[in-house]
Amino acid sequence: MGRLARRALARPLDGIECDDVVEAIVVRIGRLVKHFKTQTAAVLVEISLQEHEYETLHLVMIRDTLVTRRRPRWLPTWASATPA
Repeated sequence: MGRLARRALARPLDGIECDDVVEAIVVRIGRLVKHFKTQTAAVLVEISLQEHEYETLHLVMIRDTLVTRRRPRWLPTWASATPA
């Protein structure tokens, strides 16, 4: 078990039982999140893209993949676009 997990387990939690495996998983996920944020920031600098631009592109990509199959027929007309 890592140093962070041991430190988290050392705190008293007022009678709440903690599972060592769950605590270790939570710490590991936190490290992965930090790693992904660091790597994303490095790539954004490399390709000259700001973080809010990346977030917007990511959200649009997800929205388009989820909505593509269930797009309302009125949307292309309302958006002055032709249906694909």
